[in-house]
Amino acid sequence: MLRMGEEELTDDQMEQLDDLENAVRELFSIMSKDEYNDPQREDIYGLLEDAQTILEKRNIRAYFPSHIEDAQGRSYTIDFTDEELSDEKSLEDNKKKQKSKGR
Repeated sequence: MLRMGEEELTDDQMEQLDDLENAVRELFSIMSKDEYNDPQREDIYGLLEDAQTILEKRNIRAYFPSHIEDAQGRSYTIDFTDEELSDEKSLEDNKKKQKSKGR
């Protein structure tokens, strides 16, 4: 799956991503004794994806909002990393699910 731009995310999802990015920036700053306090975006998301992998190995859902495109070219937004569309589901099914969550 391909992560896409953040322009499709809700305000709550953007706030969650900001919180995650700020936490990673602080981690890099603390671990480097302030030598790397402005990390590159690729480093931030690399660490977030590694954390996601660790959580998933332990069967813990990772709250990592993202707008993605699947192998069939369908584009949609997820909150948790394991919310993937299967081949049988359509974008319309996902939209109904989003509405039922109050969005």
